[in-house]
Amino acid sequence: MAEVTLNRPSRGNAVDTEMLQLLVTSVKDVANDPECAVVVIRSAGDHFCSGWDTAGFAELGRRSAEELAAELCDVHRLLEELWAVPAVTVAGVQGMAAGFGLGLLAHVHVAVAAADARFALPEVRHGIAPAGVLVDLARALPAKAVLDLTLTGEPVTAERARELGLVSRVVGPDALGAEVERLAGVIAGHPVSGVTRALESYRRITAAPSGGALEAAAASAAFSVKQAMAARRPEGNTK
Repeated sequence: MAEVTLNRPSRGNAVDTEMLQLLVTSVKDVANDPECAVVVIRSAGDHFCSGWDTAGFAELGRRSAEELAAELCDVHRLLEELWAVPAVTVAGVQGMAAGFGLGLLAHVHVAVAAADARFALPEVRHGIAPAGVLVDLARALPAKAVLDLTLTGEPVTAERARELGLVSRVVGPDALGAEVERLAGVIAGHPVSGVTRALESYRRITAAPSGGALEAAAASAAFSVKQAMAARRPEGNTK
């Protein structure tokens, strides 16, 4: 069993491309150990992941829609690499999981949430389509639930997130760390060969061709980002 921590608490563990690459590389490095059956993903500070880091939005505004779409596709492919690791990933979710944080959760195998955690897609409030995240959520959640999250931008409770399938279990805030450890220990206690074969079987059964969904979503998201950045006030911030 191994552990990887999102460690950017001052930004609510908001992710940029460099941080995502580091996360995926770190998880892959430990997961490729044939003796490692479980990788625990934790987040330092108050929040699991507050979304994509808005500090980089000014740079995004200077790029063409085609460049933005290509980058969004690259981000999605990194998440697919996370989903494909041979070890089971178990995440503990506290505070807020928003925007890209939901996309990250969709690529973790098992997730335990604190009862006071909240989950949201706030992009619509800033004139942006969360199209990259929608590719993953549309595959994993009921259509009406995805549209509700997307069109209202309102946060949902941990219990509602469990009902929708965003997380596996919900526990009291003080019990989060212990339950993540316990659950990871249960999985790690099984033969590694059985765990990895079960995980790979699930991936094969549920794998579905995406066709041009990713490219279409990335183009839509890039267009909305360009529009939002063009209309954005200098002092604006999406946080």
